[in-house]
Amino acid sequence: MLPLAWLLMAFSCEEPLTPEEEYAEAQRVVDWWVAMHPDGWDVDLSGWPLQRPEWSKPCSQNPPMGTVVLRYFATNTEIDLHFRCPLGASSTAQDLAAAFQFAVLTHLPHGLLSSGWKFEMLTPTSSISEGVTFPAPGPRQLLVDIDTRLYAVYGQSVRKACEPPQDAPALEGCYLSRQHSIPLRIRMSATFDAYELVY
Repeated sequence: MLPLAWLLMAFSCEEPLTPEEEYAEAQRVVDWWVAMHPDGWDVDLSGWPLQRPEWSKPCSQNPPMGTVVLRYFATNTEIDLHFRCPLGASSTAQDLAAAFQFAVLTHLPHGLLSSGWKFEMLTPTSSISEGVTFPAPGPRQLLVDIDTRLYAVYGQSVRKACEPPQDAPALEGCYLSRQHSIPLRIRMSATFDAYELVY
């Protein structure tokens, strides 16, 4: 949890923070997170089912060697698991493990909060195929272990003045990036419906 003094300052100030004050506060929050995770970050995910996002075609609409995606989606969390087709409506967790292609860690539940800012955790590559294993699961349950590395903590101001022109870089003072190369270990347990892979 964030230090109580910071939370009180963020929510009890009578005057809104200036952009410079928001930037300084965002830096302090990131520095705190880095200090709390000096040697690695463990993320445990469970309680939500895997579902195929609408943009991902099922295997019945893909070429034989196309792909299908199952997404773990929860508060502040979005991880896409890509699998090679063909897969059937009776596919098991072992079938999914054999068909695994790569994972995309879009949003991870870092817990960072700072007035006027949003944060994301960056990995060295956008997709991860190495270090992904599938321990023995239960019925209709997929267990996924992802052992990779974190690269940086990235912050972006949500102030309207910080919206960059299309295809332009972020404006100075509107973003921050703190490199922090540590092991990232994700342990996921989620149910799935193989029917979604096909239809």
